[in-house]
Amino acid sequence: MANDKGLFRNELAQKTKAPFYLINYLYSLGKLPLIKKGKQGRAHIYAPECINIINKYRSEANNHAV
Repeated sequence: MANDKGLFRNELAQKTKAPFYLINYLYSLGKLPLIKKGKQGRAHIYAPECINIINKYRSEANNHAV
């Protein structure tokens, strides 16, 4: 773990079983809160509530599937 408070993207993907591109997509929309923004060559540290946000997004996407 990045620290006691946050998660790296790969840890977030493992805990939610979401693909990396979904995490990148939600981050680019501004829906995932960060604890610390990564600088050049360093990873972002995502807030723990991102797990709930990703799971909610995936469940809503499954309900709207045609």
